[in-house]
Amino acid sequence: MAEGLKHGRFHQGVFYINRSNLMEGFVSAEGYDEDILIQGREHTNRAISGDTVVIEVLPKEEWSVPSKLIVQSTTAKSATGAFSLL
Repeated sequence: MAEGLKHGRFHQGVFYINRSNLMEGFVSAEGYDEDILIQGREHTNRAISGDTVVIEVLPKEEWSVPSKLIVQSTTAKSATGAFSLL
């Protein structure tokens, strides 16, 4: 991970859960003007709000926009995010 951060492949920031949808969160990372969307249990990789995380940019064809869906069940299928926490 240290090599990826050093060479710009990975980025570090703070993860925050979306209060309306627990299957979605955002990372405030250095070098980005806006928060970075993270969607789905697979992409959040056990992170909780306030964690310092390392993210990797996924291919552009896998990017998506914030969900309007409010998930009330933890059994819902995960969505694909623009980034994945490592």
